[in-house]
Amino acid sequence: MAVQAIKDGAFDSLERPCSDQALLDKVRNALIIAEGAVRQRKEQPSAQERPDRLTPREKEVCDKLLDGKVTNEITLELNPECTAGIVENHRAKVFAKIALRNALEFAQLVNSS
Repeated sequence: MAVQAIKDGAFDSLERPCSDQALLDKVRNALIIAEGAVRQRKEQPSAQERPDRLTPREKEVCDKLLDGKVTNEITLELNPECTAGIVENHRAKVFAKIALRNALEFAQLVNSS
């Protein structure tokens, strides 16, 4: 059960019964970790500043992603100079440069703009 809780995002686990002090210590540690994550997010450039980090080709791929196109469609539009692997590579670099972990975060960024 504790392993599943950690996989689901728990900071730590406690064995029952536990003392009030042990619970407070775990909560304090979780708050410290969360505060560090918030501070790190604030130090990242804003969504408007992030695209300045992209190369022209990465911007082109990003624009096509914003248009809702998938890798195969982008590849067809950029041929003969691109393969699906190259497009995926550009997509990964776009996500890394604008500090996104996955397509869901990309969609959330697009929808918040």
